[in-house]
This record gives sequence, structure tokens and C-alpha cells, in this order.
Amino acid sequence: MAKVLIINDILDFSKIEAGRLSIEEHPFLLSKVIGRVDNLLRHKAIEKGLALHLPSINNDLDELIGDALRLEQVLLNLVSNAIKFTRHGKIVILANSFDATESAIKYRLEVHDTGIGIHPDVQDTLFHPFIQADNSISRRYGGTGLGLAISRRLVELMGGKLGVTSEPDKGSIFWFEIPFGRGRGYLVPRGAHHTDESTHPDHDLNGLRILAVDDNRINLSILERALKREGTSITLALDGKEAMEILQGSPEDFDVILMDVKMPVMDGLQATREIKRNECLSHIPVIILSAGVFAEEQLAAKKAGADDFLSKPINLSELKSVLSRYSRTVDIQTHQ
Repeated sequence: MAKVLIINDILDFSKIEAGRLSIEEHPFLLSKVIGRVDNLLRHKAIEKGLALHLPSINNDLDELIGDALRLEQVLLNLVSNAIKFTRHGKIVILANSFDATESAIKYRLEVHDTGIGIHPDVQDTLFHPFIQADNSISRRYGGTGLGLAISRRLVELMGGKLGVTSEPDKGSIFWFEIPFGRGRGYLVPRGAHHTDESTHPDHDLNGLRILAVDDNRINLSILERALKREGTSITLALDGKEAMEILQGSPEDFDVILMDVKMPVMDGLQATREIKRNECLSHIPVIILSAGVFAEEQLAAKKAGADDFLSKPINLSELKSVLSRYSRTVDIQTHQ
């Protein structure tokens, strides 16, 4: 798991530096983004005996236009770091709006901790790639030294800024400010009395039934949220064995499978081979998701019977483009 996360960090940073990572604009609720961060990380805080306090946000007023996935990625990184470097006490997330107009609004989000703190002399270096405040930190706590660099780049890509205030042994405050467009009230699910002229007609995924397989719960949560927003139904599995059990129990319930490669119990390539050998399942397209970007990884996926291959970290536009091919195939078969 740790090796996969390190590879994902490096690939994500490489995409940002190469200008290949784009920011998307969609309506979302800030309260739901913060709620998902809570769902994913609260158990880690509890395991360390830490309190995790969240802001109270009015659901009627917080609809924003921006990249919710990248916003969540930044918050997950900052809150994860706060939990990692705090031995006792609490983690507090604050969210305040300012400079509001009829069409735009800015938010300042802060993550406070009562952790080890950071000396002022090294605070600026925290946001440089592969650098941590102290060499002993990587030995004691682990990590790539890329998380904060990625977070700052993402915030800047979203038109904002990120910084830190901290003192040794007195905790830290990591903060960022981002401008968002303002929504028009409650979100309307795609496909239900709602049209989006900016949506490419070839990317209509409404009604597509997906099985997503990955041992990383955060990856699954991000996939689930992003694809449900496109009108799909999605079932989750944590390894190839669990996926096979789900498929064998209801082989007609899925139109496409998203399959991670490196998983415990049964990896993605083995699961793909099992699917393609099974007469009741072999018709279901399998899209391999892998942090391996080299030709041999793609060849191994093809030999296993995969129908498509996407490299991690997943680009949502590329994923939708690939899935749309199978969505159109399902529509054709349904109407024959």
C-alpha cells in the first residue's frame, strides 16, 4: 500500500509539473467534501486518541463551482499530516467565506493541530518536492515529501494560495484560500430535469453499471463520488477475490469493471484472467487501472484479457472518455 501511494504521489507531481493535470469546474457542496474527509480519516484520529472537529456549514448556502476532487485531495493531505504529526490533543478544520459577490466567493480553509510544530527557518522548504522539515521525520513518520508540494501546486492551479503558521511543540496551522464560482441553490443530479451544455454528448454515462475494484478505500471513495455524479451506479470491492464473488453472484448486474492491479488476496491481473475464462462473465469489459505506465505493464494487462488500460493517478476526463465507449455499447445492445 505504501509503495503504491508513493508512486501515485510521484505520478501526480509529474503530471502537474508537465502541465498535464487540468482543473475541472463542476457544482458541489463544500459541506459534503468536508464530510467525506471526515468519513475517510476520523477512524485514524480515533485510533490515536485525537479529537477531530469540523466546521458547521449551511447546506443551503455552500453550493460552489470548482474542482471538488482536487479540493478534497488537498484537505485529505493536510488533515492526514495533522493526524500523523500529532501525538495528543485535537485536529480542527475551519472554513470561512469572504469577498463574496453574486457570481463568485472565496473560502479560507484552515487545518489546526496540536502536534510537533515546525521551526520558522524551515517552513518555506516544506512545499519543495521531496523535502521534509527534518531528515528524522521521514524515518519516524514515513512519507514521500511530495504531499505538501502537490497540495500547493493544486491550490495554485485553482487560483489560490497555501501557507503555514507554526511553532515547534505548539502545533501548526496549514491554511489555503481559493476562489469559487457560486451555484444556484441545491444541486440537481445529472439526468434528472437538468441539462449541461458543456457536457460532451459522447461522455454520457447515465445508467452505466460499474464494479470498481481497489484495495485503497480513498481511491474507491473518489471514484464512487465522481462516477455517481455522472449518473452511474457503482459497486465497490477491495480485492479480486471479493470482486469475483460479487460477479458470480450477479453476473448480469454490471456493464464494465474498473480493476486495480496491485491488491492483496487476488491481484487485478489474476482476477481479469478469471473473469475472461468464465463464460458468464467474459463479455464484461475490464479496464485496468495501474500506477505502472511502462509498456510491460500494459502488455501484461492485455495478455490477461483487459479491454482497456488507464494509468494512475486517474484523469477524470480520460476515464469518462473510455467509459463512454462502453456506455454507448450498452445503449445499443439495450435497444436492439
